Amino acid sequence: MEQVVLDRQGPDTSATRMVWRGGAVSARAGPGPVGTLRAVTGCAQMEAQLGRLEAQGHADEAIAERLTSQGFRSPQRPRVLASTGQTLRLRHGRLHRDRGPRPRRVPGGLPVSQLAPALGGKAHWMYHLISRGRIIGGREEARGLSLCPDRPETLEAWRQLRDGQGTELRG
Repeated sequence: MEQVVLDRQGPDTSATRMVWRGGAVSARAGPGPVGTLRAVTGCAQMEAQLGRLEAQGHADEAIAERLTSQGFRSPQRPRVLASTGQTLRLRHGRLHRDRGPRPRRVPGGLPVSQLAPALGGKAHWMYHLISRGRIIGGREEARGLSLCPDRPETLEAWRQLRDGQGTELRG
């Protein structure tokens, strides 16, 4: 081998040319690893195609296989990883219909995550009061939720506590 020439043709593609003794030349071009998904050639087209496939109800693994067969790839791999598809899907706020968020409704109980917006407050303030023992309520262990009774007087008691008219709340 007499000479090797590397040519960066784009953010994620490069070409290698080898000149052999006697004048023969070998060339190869292809994708290379990059640091971010945005640097991958065709990222916008891959995102659009992923959106269409996800809307049809395909799982991340099936979407990754389909995108790979169409010539797309992940930043560090020559194929599309399921995690790359998941990242793009979640970036657009699309949860899988079959694997959505955990149900947060418990009959007879009101979780802090639903109570806070109803009071115009922040959940971390409520969790702080619970940890200090100023709020004594139930806990739904299966879902890991702090619960207050789902009654109109509960909301009123929280409002009084928020406004400084009470010191403690028992549920």
